Amino acid sequence: MTTRFHRRSEQGSTLLIALLIMALMGVVGTAAMNTVTRDRQVAGFQSRTQTALYAAEAGVAFAMGILRRDAQGLAAGGEGALQDFNPSVGSPPDFPTGTTIALGGSDFPAPGPPEFSTDPDARDPNATSNPAQAIRYIGRGEPCEGWVMSSGVGSVQWAEAVWDIRVRGANPGGTVVNIQATGSNCHPYN
Repeated sequence: MTTRFHRRSEQGSTLLIALLIMALMGVVGTAAMNTVTRDRQVAGFQSRTQTALYAAEAGVAFAMGILRRDAQGLAAGGEGALQDFNPSVGSPPDFPTGTTIALGGSDFPAPGPPEFSTDPDARDPNATSNPAQAIRYIGRGEPCEGWVMSSGVGSVQWAEAVWDIRVRGANPGGTVVNIQATGSNCHPYN
């Protein structure tokens, strides 16, 4: 009789152990899914930030292209032309201020292409009431080696014209990256 009673008490134990193992596997599976979901979110945030950074870098390259393009005209105007240079004013403006330049074509994946524009916080510290400017002349830098040319009166010394470049890159997902860079080009100083 004791063997019969002993067997009856063991009949549900296998079911209980199987249910506990299934519950444990469910907890582990849920935790793994949660980890994978968070990893995908982090990867998406990093991708958006990287895209916005690349857009801002494209804006810096665009600004440097403007400086290279206008270097000859600025050289003729002397240092005053450097101080007055503002490529976001004029007809048409060269560097986007309120509007942005979209990168990529119309086939860029949704929700749209990344963009760059002037950093709205890029104000001249000496004239904070002036509007933000993407490319601003800072001053004269080091002499350019081997860049001495003679003029009718004397020789012209070439030195680095140093520029402050402030650009904002944006991803359509809402991520924004601001870049402040310094650029220079050789300029004739009298």
